[in-house]
Amino acid sequence: MQVNTCMSSHEAVAWRRYNGTMGTGDRAARRCLDCAGELLVGQSFCGHCGQRTDLARLTLHEVGHEFVHALVHADRSALSLLLSLLLRPGVVAREYVAGKRRRHFGPFSSLVVLIGATTLLSELVGFESITSSRALNGVQDFLNGHVNLIVFAQIPLLTFLCSLLFRRDRFDFVEHMVLVAYTSGLRAMLFALIVLPLWYFLHPDMNLVGESFWALWSFYFGIAAAQFYSGNRFLSWLKGALAAFVIYPATGLLINAIAAGFQYLRGL
Repeated sequence: MQVNTCMSSHEAVAWRRYNGTMGTGDRAARRCLDCAGELLVGQSFCGHCGQRTDLARLTLHEVGHEFVHALVHADRSALSLLLSLLLRPGVVAREYVAGKRRRHFGPFSSLVVLIGATTLLSELVGFESITSSRALNGVQDFLNGHVNLIVFAQIPLLTFLCSLLFRRDRFDFVEHMVLVAYTSGLRAMLFALIVLPLWYFLHPDMNLVGESFWALWSFYFGIAAAQFYSGNRFLSWLKGALAAFVIYPATGLLINAIAAGFQYLRGL
């Protein structure tokens, strides 16, 4: 097999080893397939980048194993993260802020994935977040098709309220946002698992469902705040629940203000 001439000598040796075409003369030059760092005999992981050294060419078995591992591995899996966020969200966020990050998925990447999946599912079932007895204008129609923008707009608003209410903890803005991102990601997942099926199959009064869901999530965010912030647990819960609950009408007012401004500009 020809080795790409654009490769460095280290990369060429690594590729021949990966592809099973390395000769006996190459055996002394074991190098990491990821960073081309030199490996010692019997070394299981690269000392430079941490990648496993016993990799072979990808197979369906390898892909399947990695998928199952990502879902159910006890130390760092999607299911373990979701369970932790359900039961101890403030602890997860506090550990992440404290530097214990290898054991958890990142809050912001998790948020993007969960909100993206929820938005896609909402589109597929035809769910509309904004309803009105009157015809919706262009802004409202746009936001109905981009629910993720509404959720992302709520992140800095709730973070700002937390930074005001819990300023004695001396977290910076981004550290407050870690808690908001983790809990908002779980909110998106619960919305997809509870609210969307309920709406699709039973067609209930969505104003009542939406307000009930937000009240439940506000209660949950209060628990997360009590775990994340120091001081009196009940007071932290109360302030967290209040901050989360205020975001619901604040978001509605913001959307109505933008829609009214849009209508005004169109009338000029």
